[in-house]
Amino acid sequence: MKLKIILLRKENKSVANKNIKAFSFYKSYYEALKEIPEKDKKEIIFAMINYVFEDKKPKLKGVNKVIWALIEPNLD
Repeated sequence: MKLKIILLRKENKSVANKNIKAFSFYKSYYEALKEIPEKDKKEIIFAMINYVFEDKKPKLKGVNKVIWALIEPNLD
């Protein structure tokens, strides 16, 4: 099923996003996020949510941009 979603997202992200009801939140995300300030944690978590469910790519800076670069491929 996951493969099907990935193929749909590449063709038409908005169609696939309507079908996505969940995404994986890996322990490695938690390990990275627990080391940064609360404000930055919220920014990354909401970036993930908006990217998966709303198809909105975040505009991040600094450490958050680095963390996002490591997380984003797993969300596609």
